[in-house]
Order: sequence, then structure tokens, then C-alpha cells
Amino acid sequence: MPSLNTFCNLQSAALKRFIKEEASNSDNLLHPDSDFSRSRRLSAVDLAAVAYQTEDRSINRSLPILPDSLSDVSLSAISQGRQKIRFLLYSHVFYRMNDLFSSEDDKTFHGWRLLSVDGSELSVSPDGNDMSTYGGSKKGSKHHFYLANPLYDVLNHVYLDLVMQPGSQKNEDSAFLELAQRYEGEKAIFICDRGYEALMTFYRLNQTDKHFVIRIKDESSSTSILKHYPTPDTEEYDIPFDVTLTCKNNSHVKANWETYKYISSYSKHPEFQNGVTELPLHGRVVRYKTVCEGIESFITLFTNLPFDEFTTEDLCEIYRLRWQIELSYRDIKERIGLKDVHGRKKELVIGEVFAKMTLYNLYSRIRNKVENSQEFAERCRNAMKRKWEQKADYAFLITAVHAFLWDSGVYTADKLINLILHKTQSVRLGRADKRKKKR
Repeated sequence: MPSLNTFCNLQSAALKRFIKEEASNSDNLLHPDSDFSRSRRLSAVDLAAVAYQTEDRSINRSLPILPDSLSDVSLSAISQGRQKIRFLLYSHVFYRMNDLFSSEDDKTFHGWRLLSVDGSELSVSPDGNDMSTYGGSKKGSKHHFYLANPLYDVLNHVYLDLVMQPGSQKNEDSAFLELAQRYEGEKAIFICDRGYEALMTFYRLNQTDKHFVIRIKDESSSTSILKHYPTPDTEEYDIPFDVTLTCKNNSHVKANWETYKYISSYSKHPEFQNGVTELPLHGRVVRYKTVCEGIESFITLFTNLPFDEFTTEDLCEIYRLRWQIELSYRDIKERIGLKDVHGRKKELVIGEVFAKMTLYNLYSRIRNKVENSQEFAERCRNAMKRKWEQKADYAFLITAVHAFLWDSGVYTADKLINLILHKTQSVRLGRADKRKKKR
């Protein structure tokens, strides 16, 4: 197992090597026969690295820290050069970094990876007359945006995959199913919040042996899938859910709503073809009470995890851990700079998302390595007088590692690790800030 400073050097070297190799591959250019074919001051390698170097600063403000080949050329030249690069360059770097360092992501829940999916909107400026990015937001208004649908490991704090959709074509259900079907790693549990509640989605996940925990509307909702289904009189329960999905809406179905679920959109589903009118759906429903800001409410989950392997408490904990993907959005947008994308072209936007996810994973793996190290444990033992348990200061780590990667000579790996070990934050268990609600 490499030491902390060796691990940092390995990550830095791998990232820069992959960027250089992918930039040298003409398949990653929009016009392979002509782009960067002549000797120019602006190389594909330097331009590709811009997406990793700018972070939360504009390209103009980032000029002093960019390579010398970019610092004395016009912004328009940099912008035009970046538009020659396909997003495949950045996606290849992202997947290659994950393949190389995936052995570091070893945290599991009873031997299962916990993978969360949730869409996040990225506002963009309109690209000429292209209206594909103009769509309805989750907040109700319409604007130009892309919907990023990442697959996130909530225990190891790394992104594993991504599906991008322009605003007018957003479909979180299809993105979730695509991510679940593409995943070929260790056994995993997919976790989703409300918005992914779809009976046909549950059926398809069952058919492909994908395990999941998805929050659904409570039984008190008029549109809940539990409507007409016999549930216990108790407030909390953990019960089997067995129904038949059907494309028929005849008198027999209407007389047995407790065992049938009519799929009104059956014509869109290939499962209801060749005379097939009924599909069995088996699952499990968990309802439990929670308290937020002194207000009691209920959370209802649908899952296909077996009773004999996962208790009710396990399912509650699995769903609680889903919140880590929301925290990752805060970090990648506010601290790593994805909130404002440097471009409006599709290739630039998607490429930058992959670039920022690559950086996020690099930072997270360094943090995980530090917090699991003997050096960090020893420092925490020496600080026993402190009231709270300690963790690495992630905001500081991001700034320091960014300087280590791109500001030549600022930090050596030894100095970087020494700073990170001494810059810690307190872990205040059970702490919760009052939720900020927009009026």
C-alpha cells in the first residue's frame, strides 16, 4: 500500500498522463483530420487541461495560473481552441482514473456498495438557436439547463458514472435505468429519493436482478402506489408488497384494486407485447417515523431487498446515507466550480462535468486515504483534549491539492500531506441546521 505522499504523486501523475494521452488521440477531436494538425502555440493538451485548472474562477481570472502557452494569448483563441475538443476526452480520463484507483474504494454496507442516483440541474447560456436545453425546471420555471444524472458511491464519496440530458429531454427514470443497467461492479444497492417512484421501473430492476431502495409517496397521498393496497393499522410497518401490473382496465381489475395496478402508459412499454397483459411485481414496503425541526413525519420506502438479510433499521440507515449525494453537489458546485460552466456548447458543458467529477474523485480519495492513515489516527489521539472527533478540512484540502496539481513548486507531496494532517474540522454528530426554505 503506497504512503500518503506517494499516493498523491501517483494521482497527480496519472491525471496528467491520461490528459496528455487522450489529447493526443485524434478521435477525441471534433475534426480529427484538421484540428491541431499544424504546429501552434495552443496545444490540445494545454487546452484540455483548462477544464481542470479553472475551478470556480473564470478563464480570464485563471490566466495567471494557466500554462505559459495560454497566459499570453487572447481569450477568444482559448475559447475557440477548446471548442475543437469532444467531451469524450474528459469522459475517458474520468473512467481511466476510476479504473486505476477503484481498489481504494473499499467501504461497503454489509458487503454491498451503496450507489445513489439523483438529477442536478446545471444552468447554461443558450447556444444560438439551439432550444434543446430549454425546459421546465424542478422549481417550476423554464430556462436553459442540462440535467446531470450521476451514479455516486455514498460510502466512498466518488462518482462512478454519468448520464447527461438537455433540459427539454430530461427524464430521470430513463437515466436511472440506464445507469443501473450499465453498472457491472461489485454487488450494489441503488438508492433514490422521491421522483423515481414508478412501478415499471421497479419491475425492470427486479427482472435484471438490480437491488434498490427508493422512497415513495406516503400512503396518505392520493397518488401513492399504496392506494387500495392493504396495509397494517399501525403507523410503522415493514410488509411484503405483491401485486400484478396489467394493461387491462376491465371490471375484474376494478373489483380487485388491492392486487392489481393498472399501467395506463402500457403502450410505451415493450413488456406488454405479444399478448402479455399481466406482469408480477414483488417487493417490500417500509414505513417509519422521523422528526425534523420538531415536526413528525413519515418516510415510506420501496425495496426488493430480502427480509432475512436486511432489517428495517438497515433500510432506514441505507436511505439516510443517500443524503451524501446532496452534499457532493454542494462541494462540486460551490467548491470545485461546477456551478458556473465555462461554455455553452454541448461538448464543452458535458466535458466540464466529467472534468470536475474527476477532480472531485481525486480529492475524495486523498481525503479517504488521509483519514484512514496511521498518521491521522495518531494526530487525533494527541488531540484527545478536544471535545469532538476530528476529520480532514475538505474545503482546505481542495484548495491545497489544486495548488499541488497545477501551481508548480508551491507544494511538494510531503508538504501537502503535512498541511492536510494539521488542518482538521470537528465532527459534531447529530448536529442539524434549520432548513432554509425559500419564500
